[in-house]
Amino acid sequence: EYVYTIRNVQELVPSPDRFGILWVPRDFAESALTMESACNSIIGSVESEDQLDTILNAAEPLLDTYGIFAKTKKYDQLSNRILSDEIRNLGVVSRVIPTVFLGISALVILILLNRMVRNERTQIGLMKAYGYSSFAIAMHYFQFALVISLTGCILGFFVGQYLAGKMIEMYVRFFSFPILQSRIYPNILAQAMGISIVFSMIGAMSAAYRAAGIDPAESMRPEAPVVGHRTLLERVQPVWQRLSFTWKMIVRNVTRHKFRSTINIFGVMVSTALLIIGFFSIDGIDYLMEFEYEKMQRQDVRVSFYLERGKDALYDAKRFDYVDHAEPMLQYPFTLTNDWRTKDVLLVGLPRHARLQRLMDTEERVVDIGENGLVLTQKLADMLSLRVGDTVKVKPMMGRVTDEKNVRVSKIIQQYFGASGYMNIEALSRVMSESFAMNSVLLKTEPGKEHRLNDELEDIPAVSSIEVKEDSIRNMSETIEMNMKVASFVSVLFAGVIAFSIIYNITSVSLAERERELASLRVMGFSRDEVGRILYHENILMGVVGLVLGIPVGMVVCRLLVKAFDTEMIRMPYHLEPRTFIISILLTISFVLISNWAIRCKIYQLDLVETLKERE
Repeated sequence: EYVYTIRNVQELVPSPDRFGILWVPRDFAESALTMESACNSIIGSVESEDQLDTILNAAEPLLDTYGIFAKTKKYDQLSNRILSDEIRNLGVVSRVIPTVFLGISALVILILLNRMVRNERTQIGLMKAYGYSSFAIAMHYFQFALVISLTGCILGFFVGQYLAGKMIEMYVRFFSFPILQSRIYPNILAQAMGISIVFSMIGAMSAAYRAAGIDPAESMRPEAPVVGHRTLLERVQPVWQRLSFTWKMIVRNVTRHKFRSTINIFGVMVSTALLIIGFFSIDGIDYLMEFEYEKMQRQDVRVSFYLERGKDALYDAKRFDYVDHAEPMLQYPFTLTNDWRTKDVLLVGLPRHARLQRLMDTEERVVDIGENGLVLTQKLADMLSLRVGDTVKVKPMMGRVTDEKNVRVSKIIQQYFGASGYMNIEALSRVMSESFAMNSVLLKTEPGKEHRLNDELEDIPAVSSIEVKEDSIRNMSETIEMNMKVASFVSVLFAGVIAFSIIYNITSVSLAERERELASLRVMGFSRDEVGRILYHENILMGVVGLVLGIPVGMVVCRLLVKAFDTEMIRMPYHLEPRTFIISILLTISFVLISNWAIRCKIYQLDLVETLKERE
C-alpha cells in the first residue's frame, strides 16, 4: 500500500522528513490508542476479479452501519497505480530505445560487411573458382556477423548488469520495496541475445547476398565505377560555377552514393533527435514544477485540519503573526456516477476569485470556477463519459450525509495532475448540507517567515499537517535533479555513440574506396589538410542536413511520448526550452567534428607509394 510513500498525488515524490509510515504490532497499537479489537480498514482478495464489483456492492449494505469511507480496488490504490504506471512507461521505453539502437547496429554491420565484400572481391572470385559454393561464401559473412554479435552480447551482458544495478539503486530511493535486488534473468538474457543476433543477421544479409552473387571471371577486373550524371545542382549554372573544385567533388560524391549518404544523414538525425528527447524530460519537469508551484499554488504554507471547520477557523488563521493573506479550501472524497460509470474522486472547493490556489488549464489560462456547477478535468470527464451541461450524481464517501445530489458539469479543462473535480467552496459545502465548510487553509506569509509560522502552528490540536511550499520544492528539486542528470548523461552518451559510429564507418568506407583518388591529389600538390577537407566538408554537409531533419523528428517524438506517458495520475507537458535546441545543435556538431578528427588520423597515415601501385 505504501511502496510509493506519498500522501496524495500532488506531492509527486516522497518526502521522508514530512511523511512516513510506521509498522507496529497490532496489540501495541490497540494499547497505545486505547482501541482494543478495533480496525479502520478491511483488506481482502477474491478468486476472480470479475466478481470484485459484485462482492463490493454486496458488502456495502452489510457494513453501512459502521460508516464506509471508501471502496478501493487495487487498480485505483495510489501507490499501486503510480508503480503500475511506472512499469508501463518502462515497457514503452524498453521497446523503443533498444529498437533504435539495434536498427543502428544493423546499419553499421551492413556498412562494415559491404566494405569487406568490396575489398575482398578478388579473393571471393578465387574461392568460387576453386569450387566454393555461393552458399559457403554467404555463410562466411553471416558467421562473421554472428561472431561480432556474440561478442557484443557478452560485453553488453556485463554492461547491462552494471547499469541494471545502478537503476535498481535509483528506484530504491523512490520506492520502498521490501526486497529489490539486481539479479540475472536467464530468460531475459536469452531473449535479448536472440533479438540482437537477429538484427545483426539482418544487417549481414545484404553483404552475404552481394558476395554470393559475385562472378569469378568478373571479379578479376576492377569493379565498375558508379554511374555518374549531372547533378541537380550542376543544372543551375550560376550556383555551380561559384563552387570551388573541392565542393564540386563533394556534391558529386554525395549524389552518386545516395544510400551511403542517406545512412550518414540518418545517423546524425537520430543522434539529434535523441538529444532533444533526453533534454525534453528535463524541460518538461522544470515547466511542470514552475506551473504547479509558481503559477497555480501561490501560497507559502498550507494547513490541513482533522475535521471540517467553519469560517471561524479562517478568521483565526488570518490573525496569526506573519500572515498577509488567507484563503479556505475544502477537499472531500465523493463518488461520481453517470449511468453505469462510477469513480471515487477528490473534489476541491475553492473561492471563486482565489488568489493563492488558482484554477488553471494547461494553456495557463485562469479558469473561473463560477458560483455553481462542477469543473472537471478532461481525464475524469472521459472516464465518466461526461460533457459540458451533463448532470452527474455526487455522493459523499464519508460523514453523516449519504444522499446523492445532482450537479451540472459547467466546464471541462485540461490539467497535468490527477483526475479531479472543482467547485465553488460554498456550492460544495451545500452539497455536504453545510452552509460553509473547509478543511484546509492557504496562507501567504511575510517573506522568509514561513518556518516561524510553522513552529507556531505545530502545537495546535486541530491541525493535522502543515506543508511549507519552499520545503516541497526543495525536496522535489533535489530528487529530480539527481535523476535528470543521469538521464541527460545517458542520452548524450547514446547520441554520441550513434553519430560517431555511423559517420566514422561511412567515412572509412569512402576513404577506402577513394584512396587512389586522394593519393593522386596529394601527388598533384594538394596538402594533407586540403585532401582531408574533401571528406571533412562532406561529413559536415550531411551532418547539417541530418541536424536540420533531426530537430523536427525529435519534436514529433516528444509529442508522441507525451501521449504514450499519459496516465490517470500525471500527464507530461510538451515543453521545450530554447537551450535544448542550442545544446543539441552544439553537441551534434561536436560529434561530427570528433568523427572528422578520427578520420584525419587515417588520412595522415595514407601511404602514397603503396596506394598508387598498380594492383595485379
